Amino acid sequence: MDFHFTMVDSVCSIDPRENYVKFRFKGGGTSMKQRHRRALAIGEILERSDFFTDVKADLVNAVFEFAPAEIIEEKLVMVGRLLGFTRLIDAAMINDETPYLVADAFYEGDYELKKLVKYLAEKKEKAKS
Repeated sequence: MDFHFTMVDSVCSIDPRENYVKFRFKGGGTSMKQRHRRALAIGEILERSDFFTDVKADLVNAVFEFAPAEIIEEKLVMVGRLLGFTRLIDAAMINDETPYLVADAFYEGDYELKKLVKYLAEKKEKAKS
């Protein structure tokens, strides 16, 4: 996806013991600090979705295992939504608070990041004062 290396691997079968979703994400076109913050946001979103997640620098590895097919399907839909949502989000990662605000927005369905835009505008106004 663009400047990112993404891997999604999954088995979704009748037997929950065989089922999993594996996810890997790395890269981007901004600074390492911003890419790391995006990785933190992705990791936070996946952890809230019950994935076992590991974040190092701008690399995210995550796995969700041993669930019925219906749950695996739900996780795959969420991962697809996550990839679309975080595609260019690294540019918005201006401080260490941003990854958690982005994760909150994802779970609130605020895919346009209206709350984040408002927060950043208010922060900018306070800085002027």
